[in-house]
Amino acid sequence: MILLDCETLASAELSMGNIFDVSRDELYRLLTLANGVFEDPDWRRNAEPSEIVAEKFMTTLGRRPVFDGVCWFHFTRVPPTMDFSGGILPPIDRLDDIWELLFSMLPQGFKRSDWARFRESMTTRSAHYAHLYRMKTATRGLAGPYGMLLKEIAFQPGRADLHYFQTPEIIEDISICFREDHGFDLQGEYVKRTMPCIVKFICKEPEEGALKDALYYLYLSRERGGAKGIQAVCFDAGGKPIPNSDILKVEFPPPSGLGT
Repeated sequence: MILLDCETLASAELSMGNIFDVSRDELYRLLTLANGVFEDPDWRRNAEPSEIVAEKFMTTLGRRPVFDGVCWFHFTRVPPTMDFSGGILPPIDRLDDIWELLFSMLPQGFKRSDWARFRESMTTRSAHYAHLYRMKTATRGLAGPYGMLLKEIAFQPGRADLHYFQTPEIIEDISICFREDHGFDLQGEYVKRTMPCIVKFICKEPEEGALKDALYYLYLSRERGGAKGIQAVCFDAGGKPIPNSDILKVEFPPPSGLGT
């Protein structure tokens, strides 16, 4: 199976060489052909930079890519005992587990009956974060799970799309509403008891948008000294679980190295 794998720069180079059947030197020679386009001060009128790099590369190469799927990286924050043996599930399929986990983090003596009433209130209250909670739990198409094409993004400082390492959105929605009612920082407690996590998984579909962004990633790494701030295509499962058989790796990177 030929997969696009952007876990590291080296894995991206290797997988792209296999996909296009070219050597590493030829890969970069073809990528640098876009430099002529970027020398034009009006190049932005033509297309997005990733489109320019990909079009120049593939037109010159003259053959279609051959690959079977893409590796993606799911960013989240979970208890250190989490092994994803049941796969990566959208929140709509693990609501009871989420509520039970959060209940275990409440102050000693908090009544389960009060917790049940609070949960029920999330289905009717008019607060903004309660509305977001209902969107995630009532509309499967908005429930993910999601994945990033480039693992490197996790370690780039100053990005706005790494909040998943702080708190999953549905945990944040519940925690903010609970603090409004009871004054307890449930989100802070969740952060104390959990760790950032990266789950590598595959999707057996040859996503060409991912291929174009991977080419641009390689181009920036070689020609611009790095891909800081790159906006690459994301994976959206559309509410469908990602089975454990598609998971390649689960890791808990040190929080100090992340770009959050």
